[in-house]
Amino acid sequence: MNCLVQDDIERQELEEALSTARRDDPVVVGMDDAKMLADYGASLC
Repeated sequence: MNCLVQDDIERQELEEALSTARRDDPVVVGMDDAKMLADYGASLC
């Protein structure tokens, strides 16, 4: 299991982590900063 814990994760670093997801080895991303989500172009419902 890998864990990225930092305030300034780069887009490429996140994309690399997400690209490793497999049906039998999923990736979970938890963020507690709505501004960071907005900066990555995610929309909040």
